[in-house]
Amino acid sequence: MVRKIFTPFLLTMICLFISSSAAISKETISDSVKYYFEPITVTGQRYSMPLKNTASSISIISDLEISTTNFVNPADAISYLAPSVFTTRRNNFGYGVAVLAAGSISIRGISGKPNSENLVLIDGRPDFQGIFSHPLNDAYLIDNIDHIEVLRGPGSAIYGTNALGGVINIITKKLPETGFKTNARFEYGSFNTKRVVLQNSGALGKFSYFVSASLNSTDTHRENGSFSGKNVTTKLGYKLNEHFKLTFSGSTTPYTFNDPGPENIALNGYFDHGKILRNSMDLTLANNFSRSDGTIKLHANFGHHELSDGWVSDDQTAGVIIFQNFNLPKDFKTTIGID
Repeated sequence: MVRKIFTPFLLTMICLFISSSAAISKETISDSVKYYFEPITVTGQRYSMPLKNTASSISIISDLEISTTNFVNPADAISYLAPSVFTTRRNNFGYGVAVLAAGSISIRGISGKPNSENLVLIDGRPDFQGIFSHPLNDAYLIDNIDHIEVLRGPGSAIYGTNALGGVINIITKKLPETGFKTNARFEYGSFNTKRVVLQNSGALGKFSYFVSASLNSTDTHRENGSFSGKNVTTKLGYKLNEHFKLTFSGSTTPYTFNDPGPENIALNGYFDHGKILRNSMDLTLANNFSRSDGTIKLHANFGHHELSDGWVSDDQTAGVIIFQNFNLPKDFKTTIGID
């Protein structure tokens, strides 16, 4: 009699235990599953693809990595966060220009003076000083960046002679699709160091925009080493239809720097300050179809330099980039274009 009662009871308890364990296991699995999406890159080629599928050595510095650090310049971020990439610096702000200035970018040991072996791109367009073909790190701001893609190794087949050592593609913040947003930040630190950033973005129907204004200045830790720079950036977008979108980007960066030079060394004729204005802009018509996508981009970069050794210069560069990607059968993809 006891066996007849105990056996069904035991079987019932086992079934309940298995059922509850399965439920707990299912709930645990459901809550603990995480999906990690592969980062997408466009720098190794002119079309987007998962980072793991690229043949080139590419590092992607995300917005999260940038926002959780205290970097004030993209050159600092790539130097600390991208392997085999180094930049020289002398102050917390201000790299300077010319032979004795800091800010040289080295990728896998390739750099120079002027630093024209490594190409800097802003949203895929080349950005460099027109006379000596080298980038000016002080003209780039960390606050307007969505992420940075660093190609370590030759990229001249796609981007030209300046990409001998590598390519640094600075991708600016994306235009919003809905709503409005305003960000403001003020920082103050030692040596009278100030950072002020004000940003506003929004979308209304087919039109979207992003506007940013910032100020960076410091007296630095050395005499005659002060730096003061401003930046105003505008990005406008208009969706023509489901396949075409028009985007305009413009930026102006005036700044002054003082470089005291090496300590305890008198340098004959060494300039100790300068005044620089850098401007850039581009107009992009992008298309996106089920089996094809591409871009027509008109871009320009120009500036004015005044250095205390008497050097005064104006430079301009302008260009056009046209390319179209085609998705072919069996996962083949090809790009046709001109730069």
